[in-house]
Amino acid sequence: MGSVLFRGPDRAASSTYPVDLHVHTDASGGRDAVAAVMRRAAERGVRVLAIADHSPSDSYWEARRAGVRLGVELPFPALEISTRTGADEHHVLVYGEAALDPMLRAYAAFPTDRGPDRHLDTAEAIRVVRRAGGVPVLAHPFREVATRRSTPERLLAQVEAFVAAGLCGTEVRSTHHPDDAIPGGLDLPGRFGLLEFGGSDHHAGRRCEPGQVGVDWTQFARIRRLVADARPIVRPAPRFEAVTFDCGGTLIEHRRDPAGVIADAGLPPLDGHHRALLGTAESAALVVRQYTDPANWRVFPEVPAVLGALRLSGVRLGVVANWQSDLPRLLEAHGLLGMFDFVVASAAAGAAKPDRAIFDRAVELAGCPPDRVLHVGDHPECDVAGATAAGLAALHADRADPSWDLRRVLGHVLWP
Repeated sequence: MGSVLFRGPDRAASSTYPVDLHVHTDASGGRDAVAAVMRRAAERGVRVLAIADHSPSDSYWEARRAGVRLGVELPFPALEISTRTGADEHHVLVYGEAALDPMLRAYAAFPTDRGPDRHLDTAEAIRVVRRAGGVPVLAHPFREVATRRSTPERLLAQVEAFVAAGLCGTEVRSTHHPDDAIPGGLDLPGRFGLLEFGGSDHHAGRRCEPGQVGVDWTQFARIRRLVADARPIVRPAPRFEAVTFDCGGTLIEHRRDPAGVIADAGLPPLDGHHRALLGTAESAALVVRQYTDPANWRVFPEVPAVLGALRLSGVRLGVVANWQSDLPRLLEAHGLLGMFDFVVASAAAGAAKPDRAIFDRAVELAGCPPDRVLHVGDHPECDVAGATAAGLAALHADRADPSWDLRRVLGHVLWP
């Protein structure tokens, strides 16, 4: 056994580090509002704080304003990203102005109702942070080993890959680490040349107070220089001038499928829902109305942030869907219509995917050559094969894969 390389918090509640670089508010998991967190930090003698919420929010600016009154400095923005490498969960802290980058925030958005399979790959997240000019730091790295969900050997192999991807630092003192000594072979800063970080990971209550875990002034001076010197890798122009999306199953998901709508309407089962959707009988019209009713649909959680990031990059956005002519009404009801430059519904276009005509119309509205348009959709034939045949690039929105979500589009368009 070597020295205590990964340490738990100081158990004396009165012990306070002047610098705490890992604190949460009620924007992500914490129960304390920004004002309460700042007051408690100031009361305990913390002089430098970093708000590292999972969910991108405006807490940084609110905390800065409060810090001016309370004598607590927020030297740079921060963000925490939940990621996975195989079966192991790792959290990556992001420090610097990149934590406010709308594109990075969209990429890092944490859809909590989607479960752990929606977490990003750790090495991929680190690479994206570095490209955006952020400083990626591994939070509480010994947690998985301490809870016996991983092994020291596996952790070392993973950190080696993270360093190759651009990892800059690691937390050394954490509430998630045990108090007893850890084998010297797990000296991640010494072994991989990583800068030592520390923070309380304060969420709420008195489990770990702000400043009970942190770094001293000497170490903070090194950290401040690292963050100040970080520069984004020059981001190339987007690979595509326009991106079009299918609607149902790609941007939004139904609450009741056609069979459920039919059952709720008290109608006899049909051989296939398309008979109902394409029929002219009064019962079929009822099914169409109820199925396409905006109340029957909900937006996938990552969609607004991804669309916002694409718009900020200058990419034109459109919807190309096999849908009734009231598709704009559905998009408007869910707050999405204003994100798009054009909407092409099959009922209005007189052609349905995979027919080339509907894609030709989309290309015309996009105002660029077809090979400069990326179409994203969940149907292999209607979306992928149809778009490809019309000369567009295509990306399969494979929602059946629990690890897939629309953030993949950002990688294809903004970070080739």
